[in-house]
Amino acid sequence: MELDHFNIRTQKLAETVRFYEFILGLHSGVRPQQPLNGNWMYNGHQAVLHLLESPSTAEATGPLDHVAFACRGLAELLKRLDASAIPRIARVIPGTSMVQVQFLDPNGVMVEANFSDEPLHEPSTSMAVDGHTYFSSLRQKTQPHTRTLEANGIQTAYEICGQGPLLVLIHGAEADRKSFASVLPELSKHFSCVTYDQRDTGETRNPPVDYTAADLADDAASLINALGGKAHVWGSSFGGMVAQELALRHPECIDSLILSVTFQNRIKAMVEPELFMALRDRQEHDPGARMELLSRFFSPETALERPELIQGALSAFMGRPHEIQMRRSRVTAQFESEGRLSGIRARTLVIGSLSDRVIDPLASLRIAKEIRGSTLTYLNGVGHAIAIEAPQRVTRIIREFLSTHE
Repeated sequence: MELDHFNIRTQKLAETVRFYEFILGLHSGVRPQQPLNGNWMYNGHQAVLHLLESPSTAEATGPLDHVAFACRGLAELLKRLDASAIPRIARVIPGTSMVQVQFLDPNGVMVEANFSDEPLHEPSTSMAVDGHTYFSSLRQKTQPHTRTLEANGIQTAYEICGQGPLLVLIHGAEADRKSFASVLPELSKHFSCVTYDQRDTGETRNPPVDYTAADLADDAASLINALGGKAHVWGSSFGGMVAQELALRHPECIDSLILSVTFQNRIKAMVEPELFMALRDRQEHDPGARMELLSRFFSPETALERPELIQGALSAFMGRPHEIQMRRSRVTAQFESEGRLSGIRARTLVIGSLSDRVIDPLASLRIAKEIRGSTLTYLNGVGHAIAIEAPQRVTRIIREFLSTHE
């Protein structure tokens, strides 16, 4: 008997298709007309995987323990899983020449890949380890806990997930703490990751009055002090502006500093400031302008080939009322760190993006030149939203930088 196919109901159709294309080498093929949208994925001429675009149900996937494939190319599969930061189990089945690899797909379905007569060049996971229990424990470790801090006259909403040294992540101007969702599964394996909503974003509550980058830096310092007094800090874009100010005003709070795709002077650093501002002003009432604005946060290739990322960014790059947006714009308009960054003493990593269509890649070079002893790294083929577009590459760079320090 041979496996004919298995069926998964998913609300992540495009992501699931990419997963099985990249990890197992399946390809999409002919699918008959059906009431629900979906995709048939083939291994050669056999449609082994049927996908239905609908919410999962207990009848559809609840009873499904795992799906097994007979495979070849053990080393290549392990390399792809690790490069994608996908947790997995690999073990030799006692008394046989079979190696079993288990991992979860984007819907939480366990996939089992079996290899015959291929050596496992790493310690074998014990047969006593149950895959479902193992992956469930990983999910519990990375499950965020939402909390609130009252300081500086505001209520800051924040989440903590993972274990290890404290790592505070500071989000960009158009986003909130959810914009780091793609990097948390990997980073939380090594760090206690803290994401929070700045003033006028997410669930944080603050008075409807103007504030400055210094005020936002004081908010971050209050959070770090409440959580232990010192942390690694990663600020991206607008968050990098806040992180710069934090490092200058509260150096005692920072263990290591990471500044990604950020700026010292917004207007000087932006690629096309007039176009960007025009799109942002129109996007509140013009869905087309909003999608064009969001597409500029990604590389041209990704914006063209992976439109589902743009759609997904709608939940991370939240639209805001005009009054709130203008308050945040005035923060960046008043911010200037040129000539001040030599005062940063924290060990610093600067990350730039060569395909950034929001901030000029040279802005990262100028920042790195001012911060004594800093490290500069550029990503190629990635746009401004590096945590969403290239989470595996970004987390690898950050882990290597921080683990070297540790």
